[in-house]
Amino acid sequence: MLFDTGLDIFDIKKYVSKLTQKELVVVNSRFHPDRANGASSFFPVFGGKLKGCAGKPGTEEI
Repeated sequence: MLFDTGLDIFDIKKYVSKLTQKELVVVNSRFHPDRANGASSFFPVFGGKLKGCAGKPGTEEI
């Protein structure tokens, strides 16, 4: 599980792929830029009560 994806100031997906090859579940604690801007690198992304994250429609509600 990856909890919060950060500001998107670097390639978080590339960094995480160096740490693990496992399939990730990505959860953002809330849809604020400091928590969710990196979510566009992942699909699906879960979190909050809003659908969509960082301009990427189709993320899931939990």
